[in-house]
Amino acid sequence: RYDSAELYFKRGLQQNEIENGKRKNIYAGLTYRYNGDLLAARGNNEMALQQYQAAIQQMIFSFNDTSVFASPSDYSGTFAVIELYETLLAKAAAFQALYQEKNKIDYLEAALQTFNSLYQLTDYVEKTYESDEARILLNQKRHISHQQPIEICIRLFKLTGKNLYLEQAFFFDERNKASVLSLGLSDAALKKAGNLPAPLVAEEINCKELINQLSLKASGTNDSISLASLLAQIREQE
Repeated sequence: RYDSAELYFKRGLQQNEIENGKRKNIYAGLTYRYNGDLLAARGNNEMALQQYQAAIQQMIFSFNDTSVFASPSDYSGTFAVIELYETLLAKAAAFQALYQEKNKIDYLEAALQTFNSLYQLTDYVEKTYESDEARILLNQKRHISHQQPIEICIRLFKLTGKNLYLEQAFFFDERNKASVLSLGLSDAALKKAGNLPAPLVAEEINCKELINQLSLKASGTNDSISLASLLAQIREQE
């Protein structure tokens, strides 16, 4: 029911404007994301990209670039990681669809850049969060779509003849293997084998647990002053 969906997304954004003004929040981010999905389903990928970009701006407090060709590279303080992952994946798909429509290599390169940003997000989560559930979930999601950036790299190599794209394809493949292997290993056992000081390991665990707690608080607040304070505390623990 595309018409009904469009109507209620529009109402949702109007209500968000009333309640939150210009304050960034996850609910506005999700509404922009779903509106992008609606536009993509209707075949309007250019407009969908604008909605995905607006969603990313809402989900990352420090990211404000309105160009659809820009993707985040710094994820410090990010708390809506699953929602952000899905948005980046949808953005990459929209660029791929535009390439199929217009046969412009810029769109294919933009899709690859978006996948690079997506992988940076999963790397950030692996290093920062103590929650195994979050890390496993994101790695499962990445594994499902891992063939897409490899195929883009191979297509770009065939179009340009540049070995750089083959190297990137290899890099994407190896990163997937490394993530799967790392999840099968015990961090604690590795650190113990490395003779790391126990107090230092305990301090790292405490930092990660506090990041989890602060992230949960941040995801539930719409007050810009409180959110800025929570994100500053997250960055300090990182």
